[in-house]
Amino acid sequence: MYKHIAKLNAVEQAYKFYNNQVMAIIPKDKINPKYYEFNKNRYVVSEGEGYRTDNNYLTSYGDNGLDALKSKLITGKIDKEKMNQENGVIVQQKISMTTEKGKQLILDQTRFKVGDHIKIRTFDRGQKGYQTVTVVGIVDQDLLSKEYNSSHVVSFITTPKVYSNIMGSDIYSRIFILANPEISNHMITDYLKSLPEKDAGFNYTDKVEELAQAKNDAKTFSIFFYGFIGVIVLIAFLNIINTVSTNLILRTNEFATLKAIGMTRKEVRKMIILEGVFYGLFSAVIGIILGTVLDYGIHLLFTGALDADWVFPWYSIGIAFAGSMITTILATIGPMYRLNKVSIADALRSVN
Repeated sequence: MYKHIAKLNAVEQAYKFYNNQVMAIIPKDKINPKYYEFNKNRYVVSEGEGYRTDNNYLTSYGDNGLDALKSKLITGKIDKEKMNQENGVIVQQKISMTTEKGKQLILDQTRFKVGDHIKIRTFDRGQKGYQTVTVVGIVDQDLLSKEYNSSHVVSFITTPKVYSNIMGSDIYSRIFILANPEISNHMITDYLKSLPEKDAGFNYTDKVEELAQAKNDAKTFSIFFYGFIGVIVLIAFLNIINTVSTNLILRTNEFATLKAIGMTRKEVRKMIILEGVFYGLFSAVIGIILGTVLDYGIHLLFTGALDADWVFPWYSIGIAFAGSMITTILATIGPMYRLNKVSIADALRSVN
């Protein structure tokens, strides 16, 4: 299968990917003191003159992968024949990490140099014990990434032969395909889709299509959800305007009486606006209290399912407060102008 994929015109490069977790003895003088300050719990099992660590990986991208890795080499030299003879490995030890205080750091976990020897072994007790590998080079990033590793992992990149010698297996787990950007990738996807039809042992999953479908589903849900919320908000908005407006209009005679005893239109207008502001403040305070309690209650219900801290909803409170004030003030503007246009005599006559 690998040979067929590598021959496709749309494929620029195809890499066999061998990868397995290994134990390694890291000499104490090869541990970066700065990294040790933040991760002392990783180095707790002493063995010989170092610490035994489990979070290490022996990796190979095939012979052509080593050729491509030369451009990322910081120090050392890639000589496949020499690596096969000496159990040579290229060490990737730099990581990107965030401290407990939230500070972003980029640093080396270990301080291996070209020529250093490292003892590693598989987790399979039936295999050989520790075998010694020789550091022939250092890289900061792996073959298929432009970012630093964010996992606390030391990777030993080597040839397929060295991988087989140490792991006791020459089986690769994946094929990484680098598509030619100038040619449509349909040729690749068509071939991969045909594999399950030829052999039931294969299963084809297009992550790009899955991601696109997931985005489409999320977009559809968002439209439905926010549309539903929008309808509820609109109904509430119209209901508030209708209630406040009706309340003011029914008090036409009251405002006419106030004008009759000496209040000016400006004073009546100011009183109506202040009343609207009071309605807004009252409804905002009640709504914010109930909404915050409800938000916290929902958070408690999902505590077992979602590992997330509750954050006080300042942003939502700000929107709710502004919306309440704007709605009630708008609800008073229409009736206010209508009341000011009605003469005192007509307003009082309508009561009688």
